[in-house]
Amino acid sequence: MTKHVSVLTMMAHPEPGARSGAPKVAVNQGDAGEPAAAMSGAMGPLEAEVYKKEWRAACRYRAHLEKAAADRKHDLMIKQLELDAIATADKAMRDAGGKRRDGMKHGLASLREASRPDEEDEDEERPVRAAKNAAAPPPVTAGRVAARLMFARLFDARPEVHEAIKESAPVVVIDVPDGNMMDRVASTWKDVLFAHTTRLLKASGSVGHREHYDAVYIVVKEQPKAKDKPAAQAEALSGLSLALPFIAISPLGSTHLAEALLKSCTARLEMPRIDAATIMRVIRIVTGKPCRELLEPDAAAKIGLDDVIIAVRFDRTPTACMAELRRLATEKEATKKSRDLTLDQLHGMAEAVAWAKSTITDITAWKAGEITWDAVSSAVALTGPPGTGKTTFAKVFAADAGNLPLICGTLGEQPPPKGGGFRFRLEAGLIDPSGR
Repeated sequence: MTKHVSVLTMMAHPEPGARSGAPKVAVNQGDAGEPAAAMSGAMGPLEAEVYKKEWRAACRYRAHLEKAAADRKHDLMIKQLELDAIATADKAMRDAGGKRRDGMKHGLASLREASRPDEEDEDEERPVRAAKNAAAPPPVTAGRVAARLMFARLFDARPEVHEAIKESAPVVVIDVPDGNMMDRVASTWKDVLFAHTTRLLKASGSVGHREHYDAVYIVVKEQPKAKDKPAAQAEALSGLSLALPFIAISPLGSTHLAEALLKSCTARLEMPRIDAATIMRVIRIVTGKPCRELLEPDAAAKIGLDDVIIAVRFDRTPTACMAELRRLATEKEATKKSRDLTLDQLHGMAEAVAWAKSTITDITAWKAGEITWDAVSSAVALTGPPGTGKTTFAKVFAADAGNLPLICGTLGEQPPPKGGGFRFRLEAGLIDPSGR
């Protein structure tokens, strides 16, 4: 008998007269209205604090760039004056019939030699130049700003989790499905969530002294291999034993984090997609100029963090940034075909994605001879109104699992009974490539 994996989806019929639609995702979107409302009062306290910090940092960075450009212009002017002076002196000497002494350096090389400080002076100036270069502010990029604003909003939407981190020892698991966003969150989340004086301990196999730390964290970007899971479990247990706030960040906790963290998790947060209000704020911060419009909802839905990084630059006006974003959105298909999507791009169905990734891992292990076929997970059921992505999920799963054969069929198409009911659809993916 051929083994297969089934994805059972349940499509709920609405009550008579009711309107069906996709369920809303629990994301704070209260600032996605008019631009004025989006820029004032709609941000939570943590996001507003991040916004102010990023604004000040962007101002310092732009001022640094302007000064660097002015210094460069001044240096070029001085060099040109030097060349003009040398050319004039040479011409005057030739007109006077003068001769240079043998071995005498002339032209620009002579002037540079004469103006170069001796070794002692140069050594004295080196620390000054090094300190000047070290003081240069880091660049404020669209990717960094967007990641920090979105991460702050995540906790503004769950203020009880933020308070628990301050007052107790919760275990907070944060899923960041987007790879570009994950990279930037991993490098900037600490000073969004904690003060610079907070003592953070990275989870490892050795347990530190509890009194020396205020919180424990772990950031996992890659799904661990089977041989590495015991070590990850040991690291998690050692961190949990300190009874401190524990922050765990990964693309998907169900597949990337140790079992101990999943069992002890007290709060699970998922990073939402970037939205129009955040895009507008990023443009305002990076360009330093007011952005008085929101990206249209249909265009914003197609924009990812990589598009924001491409479009939003400090040397562009807000209007130019918006035009570039619209161009990028237009180039994308109105609706992506399911084969163009990946599991990490499916939002709002974290549990289904976790099952899919776990099953793909099992299939890989079976192909490598590490487990028997009977150990592979065999089914999952999805339920929801039309248009919520049940069929898309089945197709994306089949593609990510190695282009598995997929059979889509309807088990029942009977009219719903009065007062509502259920209609069932079955998506069956044939998994066994050997055809046994």
